[in-house]
Amino acid sequence: MKAQQKQIRILHIMNGAVLGGISTVVLNYYKHMNREKYHFDCAMTNIVLGPNGNALEDLGCKIYKLPLKSKHPFAYIKTLHHILWQGQYDGIHVHSNTTSFFPLVIAIFSGIKVRVAHAHAAMLPQSCMGKIKRFAGMIFMPIVATKLVACSANAGSAIFGKRIIELGKLVVLKNAINAEEFVFDQSVRAKVRLSLSIEDEFVLGCVGNLGVEKNHIYALKVLSEIKKIDEKYCMLLIGDGPLSQVLRNEARILGIEDAVHFLGRRTDIKDLLNAMDAFLMPSLYEGFGLAALEASASGLPLFLSENMPKDMNFYSKCTYLSIKTDPKIWAKEIMLIGRNPEREKGVAEVKHAGYDITSNINAFEAIYE
Repeated sequence: MKAQQKQIRILHIMNGAVLGGISTVVLNYYKHMNREKYHFDCAMTNIVLGPNGNALEDLGCKIYKLPLKSKHPFAYIKTLHHILWQGQYDGIHVHSNTTSFFPLVIAIFSGIKVRVAHAHAAMLPQSCMGKIKRFAGMIFMPIVATKLVACSANAGSAIFGKRIIELGKLVVLKNAINAEEFVFDQSVRAKVRLSLSIEDEFVLGCVGNLGVEKNHIYALKVLSEIKKIDEKYCMLLIGDGPLSQVLRNEARILGIEDAVHFLGRRTDIKDLLNAMDAFLMPSLYEGFGLAALEASASGLPLFLSENMPKDMNFYSKCTYLSIKTDPKIWAKEIMLIGRNPEREKGVAEVKHAGYDITSNINAFEAIYE
């Protein structure tokens, strides 16, 4: 009789699991992994769960609450040690960028043998404290982590330093998606546009947290410039966050409030992408830009900030523009394109570039072996 294989238990450390970002990456992979062999739980500071957190719980993940390590470091140490000891974990996977070394040190003293530091941000910190944290991370993470992982070489360089890449010690693990989920569907497009009363408009879309880093005010200014020339344009803002009311006020000041649809957090992103004609991401910074990858699988033309990593260069309909320029430049570029008649080809480009989840599962599972 064959002995049953021991399940490998991994604890993921991240800030929260609402919608988008790091929790989407973890969820995408866990959906497609062999969950009889691997089990994930999550520990986070924000346990107000959104769709991602609920989906992780549905897959069997237990969610633990952690104190803020910046305010309560000793409580953080005690709580995390207790979770690791009680859960009998084989590994810890930390998504805290420059400060990932802190829980990894705790994991060492808790007897955890597999310790993964995962970099998701490609922007270098500008504040004095941020630079100190990055310097400390570059020194300690290669010592306390058994695997250094990043969503791109740029993110790995920013968090772990160029030396790690030169030594070949970085594992680049793509923020992959199930590309087939986002294939363009004309019938869904018609249904969604009808429900939003935007049958005839050219629809621009933004997906992401309504925070400073996403630079939505710039996107609103782009729409304002376009509408000075052509009224048949509108925008879908999908997401929620601290700047929600600020952005509503800005739309009103610009005189485009009737053309901006604030849709809040949504779980039907793939359907809403079908309804769009172009996708904007004028971010101040991004680690990767998972929403842009999803939009490319839907066959949408992308207009992305030059501040973002150039990972989307593989996509034939991707344009990088500077957010230091007048929004009129973005408006002009957007108005040059027509509605794309061959959106079904987006999925093939995503797969060819290696961003489909099915071609990355083995690489993901290997970091725990």
